[in-house]
Amino acid sequence: MENKIVRRINLFTLIILVMFALIPPVSAISQTDKLLDPLVLGQHYEIFRDTSKKASIEDLLSGVHDHSFVASNQSYPFFWHTRDTIWLRLFMDNI
Repeated sequence: MENKIVRRINLFTLIILVMFALIPPVSAISQTDKLLDPLVLGQHYEIFRDTSKKASIEDLLSGVHDHSFVASNQSYPFFWHTRDTIWLRLFMDNI
């Protein structure tokens, strides 16, 4: 009985020591690793609300619905509760 308790304490101590060894201290994190200015993508999106729910990814890629996309005017698009299918398009060249 006493032997089991000692083993469990030793195992617990070993786990704690391994965790401390694997987690770097805060001072070791480089300042360049922190995101200083977050990139807000909301105003770069183009949004298409598909109320029919029939548009497929193939239709979107073929350009059938290109005229249906509208530029977003929000920093963080918010759609609340909707039964529509929301398609977002983002061109990386604009960022």
